[in-house]
Amino acid sequence: QIFQCDDKSSLSKDIPTLELKKLQEQNANLRAAIAQMRKEMESLDEQMLSPL
Repeated sequence: QIFQCDDKSSLSKDIPTLELKKLQEQNANLRAAIAQMRKEMESLDEQMLSPL
């Protein structure tokens, strides 16, 4: 996940703090949603396997 592009670092300077906070919040929400989905998938797997 390491980006070796020079424009990546200069881009972050141009992004306003408010926008950055919004993106970070979105990112956290997505991570939480993915974690929740993963838990649900795991419990589904257990339900599928238990009859066998």
